[in-house]
Order: sequence, then C-alpha cells, then structure tokens
Amino acid sequence: MANANIKQGIRRIDFSPATKKLLHTAAGQRCCFVTCLRLTSGVTGKQDDDRERGVGVAAHVYSAAEGGPRSRGGLTPEQVRSASNGLWMCAFHGREVDDFQEKYPADDLLRMKAVRELAHELERSNDYVAMFVKLVGLEPWNDCVWSHTAPRLVSEIPDVDPIVMINAFRSLAYKRLAAFDRENATSPPKLPASFAVKPVAAAVVARLRPVEQTADTSMLIKNSGTIEAVGFARERASALDIITSLRKTYPCVAPDSPGFAMDGSVFLTAADPVTGARYDDGIWQTAWLYGVLSHSVGVADEMMLSVKSHGDQVSAFICTLRIELKSGKCDLESSFRKKKLSAPYLLYPEEYIEFGRYRNLLAKIAAGWKPLALVSLLPHDHGLEDQLALHPHPFELNLTIDPAELAKLERDCDKVDTALDVAAKWTEYWGKVGSQSTRFHFNDLFLFADYIDRDLIYYAYEALINAPLFDRTNPLTWRTEPLIMIGPQHGIVFRYRGNMLVFENTLIRT
Repeated sequence: MANANIKQGIRRIDFSPATKKLLHTAAGQRCCFVTCLRLTSGVTGKQDDDRERGVGVAAHVYSAAEGGPRSRGGLTPEQVRSASNGLWMCAFHGREVDDFQEKYPADDLLRMKAVRELAHELERSNDYVAMFVKLVGLEPWNDCVWSHTAPRLVSEIPDVDPIVMINAFRSLAYKRLAAFDRENATSPPKLPASFAVKPVAAAVVARLRPVEQTADTSMLIKNSGTIEAVGFARERASALDIITSLRKTYPCVAPDSPGFAMDGSVFLTAADPVTGARYDDGIWQTAWLYGVLSHSVGVADEMMLSVKSHGDQVSAFICTLRIELKSGKCDLESSFRKKKLSAPYLLYPEEYIEFGRYRNLLAKIAAGWKPLALVSLLPHDHGLEDQLALHPHPFELNLTIDPAELAKLERDCDKVDTALDVAAKWTEYWGKVGSQSTRFHFNDLFLFADYIDRDLIYYAYEALINAPLFDRTNPLTWRTEPLIMIGPQHGIVFRYRGNMLVFENTLIRT
C-alpha cells in the first residue's frame, strides 16, 4: 500500500501473490473494515498496486516500510510479509487506514481481521449460519459476531465458543423472517358471491387434467448449469401441501405466521430409472426445513420450501432441495452429494443395521438408480422416525457424485463393514466375561490410509487376539506389534483402548 508520508527510496516489504490470495479467501472476499463488508473481485497479481477497478487490498497491520504507518519496530521482513500481519480490505478502506494511522491503531486492525475471518469460517463450515445468511443477509451475522467478541482480547477471538453466537443469530433470523412474513402476507382471497356449479364428472376430469405448460407457468429445474422446462404440477402441489401442514404446527414465531422453521427429517431412497419402482428401504437424516406461503388477491400464490439435510451418523450422503414459486414460475433446485464419512465411532450392534441400509442404498445409486428424498411431516425424533409420517410424494434429487467418487465410497464401505464385523467378533469374544458392546474408532488414519484394507483389518484382529501380553485378563493392555512401519521410529499398531478398537500411529521404542 502506498503512503505519501513514506520517504522515497525506502523499499517496501510487500505481500506475495500467494499471501494476498490467502487473505482474500480467509475474509470471504470481503473487506474486513468493521462497517464495510464490500465484496471485492480478488488480487491482480501485480506486485505494486492492487487498487484498480474494485480489486481489494492486502493491507499491512504493521507498516511495509520504515517510517510508514504503524511502524513495524522489531519485526523481521518475514514477519512483515506474513499473513498474520495482513488483512483484506476494499481499496477505499485500505487507503483510509493507511492515511489516518493514528485513528486506526494496530490492535483495531487485528480485531477487524480476527472478527471477519472468524465470521467467514463459521459461515463456511456451519449449515445453520450459511442458511440464515442466505435468508436474512450477511450484515446481521457480522454484527452478531462483533457484539459477542467485543469483550474479548484480540488473541482470544479465534477461541470464542461459536454456539452462543450461532444461537443468537438463529433467534435474530427467526424474528426477521417472522416480521417479513407479517409485512408481506395478506389474507387468502375470498370466494366470489356466486359461481357456476360444474357437474361432478366434469369437475373430476378438470381436476385430473394435466396443467397446461405456458411460458409463464413452467417449472425451471437447474441441473449442472443447464435449465430445462419440465412439468411442475405435482412438485408444486407437494411443496404447498408440506408447507401448509407444517406451518400450522411449527411456525417461525407466531401461530398465525405464514411460514415455518424446524429441525425435521428426510428419508433418502432411490428409484429404478427404467421402471420407476421405488427401493423399499433407505436412510433417515436430520434436516433443516424452512417454508413460506403467501396469498395475494388476483395474484398466484408465492411460496418457498427449503430442505437441507445435516447428514447422519453412518452415511456419506447429504441432500438439498429448494422449491420457489414466484410470479407464476416455479424454480426447483436440488442436489444429492457426498461428504466426508464423519462417523468417528460406530457402535455394534446398534448402528450396524443403519450402516447396512446406507451400504445398500449406495449400491443402488452406483448402479444408476435415481436418488429420492421424502419429507417427514413430524419433527426429528432420533430412533423413532416413522415412514407413515412421510409426505407421499418423493422429490427427485440431482446426483452430483461422479462414478469415481461412488467407487471410492463403495471401497470405504468395504473397510467399514469389515471393521464392524471385527467389532462384532470382539464383542462375542469378550461377551462371556461381561464386556460392553465395542466401538470401532473410525479415525482419519483408518478412513484415508490406503494401506489399511480389508485383509489388514482381519489380520490385525487375529494379531490382537494372539498378542503375547502380560495380562491376558485385561484387554485394555492389549496391542499388536507394529503392523506397518511408516518411519524409522513410527509404526501402525492395532489396540483396544477406552472400549474402542483403533489403529494408531505410535512411536516405537527400541
């Protein structure tokens, strides 16, 4: 950053393009200034000047040149050019904090950096924050983070418990959504004073006749960047039915609110692409459900149904669904994608059955069956889900998992299935002495180390059973010799620890 007060001839210690890109990404491409949040277009790649056509600035906290603003004192050149000494700003505020350094001391800039980067990280990683930012905007979320971090020292901000902030933002979002609902909702149109009565047969035929597709009443389904017109009558009717049912029982705030918000459930299954026959099993997932329905006299209903699953304990699937009717057009967006298999512990036998359902559904999807989602009309109640509570119409989801990823998920399933079998054998082995059910620890080493495969898992179990140990009556002391050496003094062992079977990378003492 240039500054008129810096003497000519003094060389600046500028950020590298990689560091600029890192700061730009960490701030969510937005200015870190407390009241700004302006979206910037990125870095230019030029070393001397970033201020052109709305491109942001990688601003220094401590000066890039001796005699500049916020003198760097004893900082080394490496410390000056590091990401910890920079924050992302729009061109205007980058110049302002440079020209008025007395007004913006280093501690204030470090606080702006810490708050913006924390807010963006939570927006990126937390489904609730991401959902409500889309619904009520980024500014309320930014204000919420600022208010909850204000009493803290700058160094403490990254360690602030996010749950309090997220719950406060969720409550604020509910209130804003309810206020919006009340401002924009009107009473349903009244019936006319008189109307013609159709014969029963004619009325039935009219009810069953497909809705005529016109330029103004077509559904747009967005898949991989393409848009195609499809029939929408059934999807629209199902979404309206779901919203009507749920908003009576689970309104955002007030019982008469035209919207609802709830922690609900979805049931994921699949359909044969040729016959359309539905797979008779599937998996339950918790989901965040939000819907709004407004009536206007002389204008078509406006409604929006949003469904986003949180995943579950045993599968690597997650789904999203959004249906919006506005100005006579119905937009539908959906996705069926994968996430990291994030079940660090699977308990035998309780979750063995659930994992089997996931494995079978994955096999159907890999064979070309179309993924489907059915929405429950009851709130989430883990372990007590009932298919009778599902809305009868399934929504088809856009599969975004490519064949290579599906094959990798199937290989992961083989490993997990083998591990659960080993947990079952271990529980049976120790059942006669009253041991508890055994968990298998699905840590990152197990899931992502290619050398841990089906054969090694069975071999490790047999080695553990036959390990020459001092105390054969206490399995807590049991562990194998190194199964694989991954360094001069480190190896992979298999052991029983804390009621769990686990692979560990352990220092091998010689």
